[in-house]
Order: sequence, then structure tokens, then C-alpha cells
Amino acid sequence: MVPRTCVRPWYAALVVLAFVALALGAQPGGGAPDAEGGPQRRHVRTSALVEEFAQRAIHAIVEKLDLSDTFAAAQKEAEQGHAGRGCDLCKDVAWAVQQFLLANATEAKMGDWFTDLCLHIQVGPPVVCRGLIDEYRSMFLGGLIHRLVEPSAVCSLVGLCPHAAQPALRPLQFPKPKPSPSEIARRFPHTLYNSTGEHRIRLVHITDAHIDYGYQEGANANCGPAPLLCCRKNNPAPLQPTQFRAAGTWGDYNCDFAPDMYESMLEFIRTSPETAPDMVIFGGDITSHNDWNETQAVKLATARHFYGTLAKYFPSTPVVPVIGNHEGMPIDSFPLPPRLNWLFGGLSDQFSAWLPPDALREFQYAGFYTMMWQNRLRVITINNNYWNNLNMWILVNATDPAGQFQWLIHTLQEAEDSGTPVLFLGHIPPGDSDGIISCSEKLYSIITRYSHVIVAQLYGHTHHDEFEVFYDEEKEPVSVALVSPSMTTYTDLNPEFRVLELDAQTFELLDVRNYLANISEANARGAPEWRLAYSAREAYKMKNMSPTAWNGVADRMANDQATLDFFNLARHAFVPHGRSCTGDCKLQSVCKARSASVSRLLDCSRGHWDSGDLMDWIVSSLAEE
Repeated sequence: MVPRTCVRPWYAALVVLAFVALALGAQPGGGAPDAEGGPQRRHVRTSALVEEFAQRAIHAIVEKLDLSDTFAAAQKEAEQGHAGRGCDLCKDVAWAVQQFLLANATEAKMGDWFTDLCLHIQVGPPVVCRGLIDEYRSMFLGGLIHRLVEPSAVCSLVGLCPHAAQPALRPLQFPKPKPSPSEIARRFPHTLYNSTGEHRIRLVHITDAHIDYGYQEGANANCGPAPLLCCRKNNPAPLQPTQFRAAGTWGDYNCDFAPDMYESMLEFIRTSPETAPDMVIFGGDITSHNDWNETQAVKLATARHFYGTLAKYFPSTPVVPVIGNHEGMPIDSFPLPPRLNWLFGGLSDQFSAWLPPDALREFQYAGFYTMMWQNRLRVITINNNYWNNLNMWILVNATDPAGQFQWLIHTLQEAEDSGTPVLFLGHIPPGDSDGIISCSEKLYSIITRYSHVIVAQLYGHTHHDEFEVFYDEEKEPVSVALVSPSMTTYTDLNPEFRVLELDAQTFELLDVRNYLANISEANARGAPEWRLAYSAREAYKMKNMSPTAWNGVADRMANDQATLDFFNLARHAFVPHGRSCTGDCKLQSVCKARSASVSRLLDCSRGHWDSGDLMDWIVSSLAEE
């Protein structure tokens, strides 16, 4: 994941314009409806006239918007449900771009125009703008042009206009009702949380590596604002000598994961008696944040190098890979099968050492799969990158992309019928605001229906140590999503990994421990010192690892400042920020802990909705067609 603080302002500005280019719609304000009730298509002018008009209109309007003070003020108005000056200006932009598209401009010409706009609003230097537009234009312009979106809806994407209400979703249908509590207790003893802990197995969860094989010790670690990636050989020279900071041997808080630190982490995991694993899980996101300068070949070469190193350190330990949103090309781009054969097929040879044939075939189809471990634990790995609100390909099938929901229900029902516990893995947490609301709600329904089958849910993506509690219709906690911290240091993070201990017989979750290495200390000492950051059971004084116990942690975060401040420190990989978590920090922290779906997160932190709401509205509408 690219941290939102770095990506959303500039990325949303480009997305709204690119997405409008897909929309054949009305002029500012929505226009008059046609006989079918949809937006009225306007007369198409000649290409030259429209291009000249669009160029001048966009530049003039963007200058008026000022993408700083006006942008922030318009977002505030939109949050309060008002359509102010920023909303009107955005709809002017929307109409202008629509007219540009209706002039039948070529994809190459549109790319040149967006590159010019990217430079005009100062997204980044030319190399960044050209790279981003070249990578993303096919996703925005390819195969999606038939979808109609009005300018007022499009402008919700960047928060300049109020967002529309969500249409009601049809409930999922399950093959069988949930078993009775007594039947669950008899067939799934891990739900009793009464293990003595005498015999344990150990799982290691590493995620969000964002490894930078272009990292260079001594390069400038202070090369400029995001999205430019620092600590690389060809970074631009600083304007002032005082702006230069040399990248350390083991990494920097402003740069992606150093390869030497990756090997140091794996060596510690492999040799330390308290971390040596029975299973290694990688939660996705391999490549660095050098997003504007990647190709499919670079993605695959980086992935093979990364997984090859993992196999070198754990030649006889099962490895379970999860696909992250950065594995797409470009990032967040996950078209429906078979358009990702280059990725899934390209990794199959390497994964064949870890996945049995049936699981490998499932992975090759769409990046999700299931397999048995030791004939007693079922592992389910989902590919919920299809449901990312920046994956425009979901508009092709908003109901059940790649048939994954039905596959998931079928697989969990088989596990319930056979009394087999399940380890549930994904990349994007179910309640993260990067998710599509309709898809997030479906996953929430599936998890709560089969919560008793699942011994643990593990995710990554946010780069932060977090958790999300699921509740049933009676508002009782029934499951919890554990979100692991990132390996990468980008930005202002110490590299971490997570160890989970389970009962060797019932697979009851017994404890969650995080380990880290302090980057500043490693560079000063000349070597990393990996150490225990904390045990969740000890730090939060939990009786067990049940959903009820995690719900108790969320309650204490809401009512005890010391608990909240510790959670926030752990969330930021124990890099001190020098302030107590109050106000909006408290609201967001507690809301995230109590919200395992996007809609619940939005309801809890009302007034803080994310730009993904537009995609949610579109996808929900399409899903109900």
C-alpha cells in the first residue's frame, strides 16, 4: 500500500480527471435527463475545437481550485453535505474532460494531456508524471468506457461534492444455517479458549516488504517530497547541502526496505528459538514505491528475487504467499481472469514448491486458493485486491469478481461440514477504507456466518499494527482481523514481523508477539538488533485471544488513555511521535478497532468519509442491476 498521506491528494486529483474521461454524461450540474432517465449526451464538437477548449478550461479551473486551500475548504463543505464553490468548479472540470473525450481523442493524446495536467498541478517531476500516466491510462481508458457517471458523482471521488446514499444490498444466501452453540463447542474446541498452552505451533507473518533492490547506502535519504522515492543512486541532488542526509546501511525512515535488512530479519526468524516457525506467511506487497517506473518484467523479477531469498532461508518450512495490491501492474490494477496470467502464471513455478497442485491451479486462475496443512488445518487465502476502490476493473463485474465470494462460501461450508478449523489470510483488511463498501459488507457477512470455523484472520496493507472486531446481529464479538505491521520502513516506521502461537491440537490462538529492529540504532551500531516489541496478551492484560477479549481492548482504548497511547505507539512501530492520541486520533483508532467493514467504519467516524465513496456508490449500483 502507498500510505494515504502521500498518495491520496495527488492521486485523487488525477483519478477524478481520468475517471471522468470514461464517463459519457451531462454538462455541469448533471444536465437534463434523456428519455431513459439517464444523463443526456451532448453534441460532439470537432476534435480540434474541443481539445483547445478542454486544455484552456482545465488549466483555468485547476488554477482557480488551487488544490490546497480551496480543495481543503471544498472537502469540508462536502463532509457537511453541502455543494459549494469547489463542487461547482469540479463539475466544470468534469464536463470539460467529457467533451474532450467525446471528440474521439486517441489514448496516446489523452495520455499526453494528462501528463501535462499532472505537471501543471505539480504532482511530481516529469519522470514521475510520465511514468504514472503511461501505467494507469490503460486501466482507466481500456474496456470501461461504457459506464455512465455524472459529474456530480465523479466529483465525490475527490471529496469536492457530497456523496450519494448507498443502495440497499441484497443479503447473501448461505447453504445451511449456522450450527447451534453446543454443536460449535463440540466440533470446534478452539472456540472454548481453554487451552493449557502446553504444546504450541508457531506461525510467522511478514507483510508489506516493499523491498527496494535499488537502495544504495550513502544516497540522499532526503531527496524531496512524495511520491519521489529516496535512498537511490539516481536521486536528484539537494538544492541546499543541508538538505542532504546519507542513507544508512540498514535503511532509513524515509525510504523503502533495504535488502540487507530483509536478510537480517530472515536470519533472526530462522535462528531464534522464540521465533523459529512451523509456517511462514507473506501477506503481500513486494515491490518498492517506485510506482511510476515499473513494468511487468520488473514486477516478476523483483518477486522472484524476494521469494527466492525467502526459500533460501526456509528451505523446508511451508511458505504461504498472499497477493498484495502492489503486485498488480500498475498498482491496484486487478482485471478479471485471465488478464493477470502474466502475474499468477509467472509466479507458479516458484509457488509449486509450497502449494499442492489443486491450490496452485486455483492460484493460477485468480490469485486466491485453499489448501490443507498437516491434514488438520485448512488455509484459505483470498485475493481481495479485486475489491480495492482504486481497482477500476471491478466495474466489469461488481457482483462477484472472479466468483470469489461463492468460492469462499463453498470452501468455508466444506470446512464447517468436516469440522476443520481454518486459517484465513488476505491483504487488505476487511474494514479498511480502501475497500469497496458492497464487497466489504459481503465479506463481513461471510466471516460472521462462519466465524466459529476461523482460528485467526491475518492481513497487512496498512503498514500499521491494528485489529478489527466483527460482531453478530446481537452485537456480540465473534471474530477479529489481526493487521500486521510492515517490513518496510516507509515512512517513519521500524521494520517488524509478527509471531502467532497456536495450540498444537485445537489451533486455538494463544498469543500474538511483534518483533522489530530500530533503524537508527542499527545504523549507529553497525548491525540490527532484533528484539521483542511486545506480547499482545501481556501488554493488553488479556485473559485469552478470543474476540471478546479483543473487544475488551477496544473498550479500554476508548476509556483508558494509557491503553490508547500504547496502542498508538505500537501502531507506529514504536517510533515516538511525541503526542498523546486524543481527538481525531482517538476517534479513528477506536472506530477502526470496532469496525471490520467499511460501512461500519464510516458510520463510526461520521464526517470523515474517504474518497473511495464514489466507487462504492457506483459498484453498489452495478451490483444490484
